[in-house]
Amino acid sequence: MRILFIDDSLPVCEEYRAIANVHLAEHECEILIDFEDLKCLEDKRFDLAFIDWALENGKTGLDVIELIDCPVNVFVTGGWADPDLMGYSETHGIEVIPKPFHVDQIVSKVQEVSHWKFPRL
Repeated sequence: MRILFIDDSLPVCEEYRAIANVHLAEHECEILIDFEDLKCLEDKRFDLAFIDWALENGKTGLDVIELIDCPVNVFVTGGWADPDLMGYSETHGIEVIPKPFHVDQIVSKVQEVSHWKFPRL
């Protein structure tokens, strides 16, 4: 499964890298910290994305979701109950994972989506 992680915080991205290396090694993970790097996503496809809601330069997770032009399971991470985030998540069925998150929350969401996309027979 291809997994995308986006956050504008270096410590959070380092946490994602540790999670990917230790718990998600069988998956292909891409971790981005800079919103400018998002242009590299235009031709890529992902099965799952964890996206920070509030990015630098006034960008939001919604900007990223709109840029990813493919069906993808999205979990948005956020540190507060932003009304725009809550409204968007409710109308679009996107789950919010509050920060600070725990490793188990990320790993369980990956396992959950993996079972949806690749059910065991």
